[in-house]
Amino acid sequence: MNNFELFTMMFFTLDLQFKNNKSDENLANYLSSLNPFLWEECTSADPAYYTEFQEFMSDKKIGDDYGYSLVLSFLHSNKYSKGMEKYFLMTPKEKYIEGTIRYLSQPHKGET
Repeated sequence: MNNFELFTMMFFTLDLQFKNNKSDENLANYLSSLNPFLWEECTSADPAYYTEFQEFMSDKKIGDDYGYSLVLSFLHSNKYSKGMEKYFLMTPKEKYIEGTIRYLSQPHKGET
């Protein structure tokens, strides 16, 4: 799993929770900036968001939890994502891992 795939899984996981929390404008705005599918390149709708994620990941390795704990740490520490970790936590780690394994087994943008 590479950093872009992890970033994409963060987006998918938060987007899943948006379906149940459509009234949260902060979540909607955050997701619109994170969107990894707007551009052809491996980046986010607002490229600064993916750049910040890459900087966060520069000295980290994705472990057995497929980056679940890293995403939580990023969301908690990043000034633009404050409060988003509560939505990420609505997806249990086991469900996140299952979804990630499914995502990685299919052709997808950014695969190595």
